[in-house]
Amino acid sequence: MISLNSKIYKRGKGYALKVYIPMSLQHLHKTASGKPQTERSKGLGTRDYAEARRRAVDAYRELVQEIYVLPDPISYQLVKPYTEEQTVYKKRSFKSFDAPMMPKRAVTVQVSDHPELTDVAEEIKKAVGEKEARKWLAKARKQLTVTTAPEEFREFCDGRNSPSIGLRNTRERHQKEFADWLKKPDIELRNVTLQEVDRYVTHLHSIGAAPNTINSKIGSLFTLWRWSKKRSYVTDNIWEGQTVKAEKVRQVRPFTEDEISRIRSAKEITAKPKHIDLVTLLLFTGCRIEEICSLTREQVTRSNSGEINGITVVGGKPGAAAKDWIPVVAPSALAILERRANVDGKGNQLFHDLKPGAQGYSHNVAKTLRRAIRKALGLPLTGHCEVDNHSFRRTYATAAENAGVSLEQIDRLQRRKTKSMAGDTYSTGPNAKKKTKLQKKVTKKILASYWT
Repeated sequence: MISLNSKIYKRGKGYALKVYIPMSLQHLHKTASGKPQTERSKGLGTRDYAEARRRAVDAYRELVQEIYVLPDPISYQLVKPYTEEQTVYKKRSFKSFDAPMMPKRAVTVQVSDHPELTDVAEEIKKAVGEKEARKWLAKARKQLTVTTAPEEFREFCDGRNSPSIGLRNTRERHQKEFADWLKKPDIELRNVTLQEVDRYVTHLHSIGAAPNTINSKIGSLFTLWRWSKKRSYVTDNIWEGQTVKAEKVRQVRPFTEDEISRIRSAKEITAKPKHIDLVTLLLFTGCRIEEICSLTREQVTRSNSGEINGITVVGGKPGAAAKDWIPVVAPSALAILERRANVDGKGNQLFHDLKPGAQGYSHNVAKTLRRAIRKALGLPLTGHCEVDNHSFRRTYATAAENAGVSLEQIDRLQRRKTKSMAGDTYSTGPNAKKKTKLQKKVTKKILASYWT
């Protein structure tokens, strides 16, 4: 017994698995004679019952996937116009109001939809919900709506493996954000108006989105409409010329010594372990926030005596496979790595308390940390600000420069340049000792200036 809706039974000389189809899904699966199917079965290829039970686990998964697969919408698309006969009745006149309506004549009318289309869509709605039913209906009608377009465009891009996976994710997220804001799930792309485009851009301004962010979202929608125009789903690209002018803003700067002190003592930071741990590791390693958030336990390195001595950082710079070893010598940072690496039952991620988003493990915590920092420093919570999460990295570079570390050495410590693969990847050897010596100089300066 795999579940209540399945059964292992004897079939011929071996065993087979039977999975019963829920009543709400039976109309989506027809027998050869057109009757609703009530069950699906699969042979397990063994005569041993114990082995059959083991194989039934995978077989059950396959059968359930078959049961919940929706009908192919292409089979409900009309290749030729569908026609049917309808009877048109005479209208009643005032003189013969009590007389029954008499049939006038039978006429043939053209129907745009497959005769069973709405019935099947209704069954899909009962089985898997209205949202999936709407998507299926749009595909069957060859419609490109604001709800279905992002997924179809994503499938097209995935088929070409272009552009990068990160850009594909970003574009799809932006396009779905617009669909959610519009609150018209069934509207076709061709029916979206310029007034709605203007209202959306105004909405982005009102929530404090930066000009570059607004232009990025517009660019994702512009790309979708351009792709749709080439396929005659729309006649015009209404997102053309909608970009906003980016304001000249000051470059993000490092934190001051007083600001680091205020951040460390703010309850918005100290109340959440992930916030204070990130603040500490970002400052003492000089890494990017995604590099720290995506660390696994295996990336925490130890010396021959078993003591933690650094982290192996992957990604975060050109070349996703790039890997570098970063020494860690600050006692507070080492304590965090030790504590998080020794937590049992929380998965392999070092920051097991982070919920990943579209842009990686830092996607959600970057927002909450940025807001906490602004609140701690009394800065506006929305809009551009001259300090952000990247300011920790700039503060590290400033401390390193003040400690007498050369610019080339700072680039190596912060993974902008790699002198040698062996020296920057492994946590032993002469180059590792040189990096550790440099890290000690930077850490000493941070402890003296920022961590008092």
